[in-house]
Amino acid sequence: MTLPSCESTLGTLFSRQAYSDHVKHCARDCTTFSQDFVVRLKLCLEGSEDINSLLNVSVTRAQHAIDLLDEALLSQQAKAYKVKIHRILVKLARKSKKSPNSLFKSAIHFQSMQPITGGGFADIFDADLDGVKVAIKRLRSFITESWIFRWMHQSASGLQYLHEEGVIHGDLRGPNMLIDSDYKLMLTDFGLSVFSECTSHAYGSKRGGNPRWIAPELVDTSSGKFQRPTKATDVFSLSRTYLELCTGKPPYPELSSPQVCFKLWTNEHPERPSLPGGEELQESLWLMMQQCWSPNPLERPSALQLMEFTKELLSSHRS
Repeated sequence: MTLPSCESTLGTLFSRQAYSDHVKHCARDCTTFSQDFVVRLKLCLEGSEDINSLLNVSVTRAQHAIDLLDEALLSQQAKAYKVKIHRILVKLARKSKKSPNSLFKSAIHFQSMQPITGGGFADIFDADLDGVKVAIKRLRSFITESWIFRWMHQSASGLQYLHEEGVIHGDLRGPNMLIDSDYKLMLTDFGLSVFSECTSHAYGSKRGGNPRWIAPELVDTSSGKFQRPTKATDVFSLSRTYLELCTGKPPYPELSSPQVCFKLWTNEHPERPSLPGGEELQESLWLMMQQCWSPNPLERPSALQLMEFTKELLSSHRS
């Protein structure tokens, strides 16, 4: 079998007609073409030809070029040139902002969306891949200090709006806050919401929130009555989510729910957190969070005060 020159080999990805012929060929037997590409690429490398011209492949053909190089990288035929192929593959992937399709698996079925374990940078999940049990490692997203302050302000603004409308959220915590495609934070899940002016009969004893986020008066049953959520309890919960934003973990992650309740009764709050980059939390923000956790609801700031504080915090950080 006579093979074209290495120039025409790489030209497949540059010439519109050659690429069109290649696509038609692929429709018939893509495996054969891939194997043929590996042989031709090897000829280029053996002849010390410069394959950096692949970096100039058009955007519409970059994905195909990356996949072909990926297959060549795994081929035994071009094993001696693995380092060179890998280098050009990485360069092309970075330039085109694309990755080999082999890295993406669509037939994965998670056993649960709750991780079975995790470390400082990732979580591990149980899953099935084509019927085989596998462990999936998912890297956690790292957010900057600027985004933390922005989301603090957006959540305070949302809470201020609710309170202005006479609505108590009643269940503010991380899982009830969503980030949209524009990275804007939104408050959700109003299942425990009440109107601040409604009578106490509107709040049943079966209602309740998660002890990691709720104010101490909501778990105090010494009077024999269940306390209904208030604006002050919402502020307490919101400041707990600020702790969650800084650490990426719920409050008291190492404690059980009964232990958390004991902490609330004894007025023992979480330790001062660090920001994701390792920087120490600003003194003013830490003092504000502690004020929000005051056992006396009357000593806690309002949502409006929290909104104004976080706005100033965000502005000072930008400047």
